[in-house]
Amino acid sequence: MGSRTWAELSNAEGRALFGEIRLVALRRFRSDVITQLPMAYRLRARAVLADRIDLVRRLAAIELGMRTDLGPAAVAWSDGKLLLSVSASIMNSDGTPPDVFRANGRLSWRPMGLANETGVFLRDLDVTEEFSASRIEIVLRHRTNSVEFVLPLRTEIGEVSGSDRPELSFAGTGELDPGVAADGTALGRGIWDLNIRMVSCGWESMRRLRYVEQIPNVAPAPVAKADLVAVPYVTERGNLSLRVRSLQPEAARSQSGLARTHGRRRGHSGVSRRLRRMVPSPIRRIAKRALRPFHYPPVDESGV
Repeated sequence: MGSRTWAELSNAEGRALFGEIRLVALRRFRSDVITQLPMAYRLRARAVLADRIDLVRRLAAIELGMRTDLGPAAVAWSDGKLLLSVSASIMNSDGTPPDVFRANGRLSWRPMGLANETGVFLRDLDVTEEFSASRIEIVLRHRTNSVEFVLPLRTEIGEVSGSDRPELSFAGTGELDPGVAADGTALGRGIWDLNIRMVSCGWESMRRLRYVEQIPNVAPAPVAKADLVAVPYVTERGNLSLRVRSLQPEAARSQSGLARTHGRRRGHSGVSRRLRRMVPSPIRRIAKRALRPFHYPPVDESGV
């Protein structure tokens, strides 16, 4: 039910998928289950049960149009860790703030363009309890292979009391340690782009983390428990990235590799030579093609 799924499907594909999802929902979804879902998912569930694929597509378009509006970010590089402090808010596709309002002492959030939608009920717009679970995350994405890791930030939510039309604001702080950022292990070699993701009431919005100033006192720092060094930098477009490379220069690594394999071809031990004689050549060729690594096209990192 992800928003991008509906954006990429044709009408026929969308109708077929919707039909399968609706069959499952009719059999297994109870009303008490729907009320426990985040607001954005409650609306989708109601639309599925009401056989409203048009509403499902509209909700997907609303989420894809949401934007994360970033305030000034504070960044420091200390002892091989990137210290981050960011502020952000969620905005509609037209740049206006979300329609958040109070009714009968409850906080509600009406998605853009659904004011007159008969399939949306006020009870499903209630976010009084779940709003406090909103969070900011840093998403590290490898520029070449698109592998991602998530760094949750300590999130503070702006004051929402008082006004009948409160604005949503968030602040997040945290530290990025390249030695443990990959689910407890060190980040791999390459360029890691930093993205900021807002998650609130079932809605998600993500964008590149901008930092237009130069980071003070930047120098490559060893990555713990790995033969790597990391250094943050700002791209030409003012976005924040992290470069991870080998601690040992390439030339030195090549020489040491040659020294270790002196007197035999690299990768062909006695065992591998015996296997080559045992396995027929057609099978070897098929296996070689299947195991050949995929080489992604080079990426110009200067302005990303």
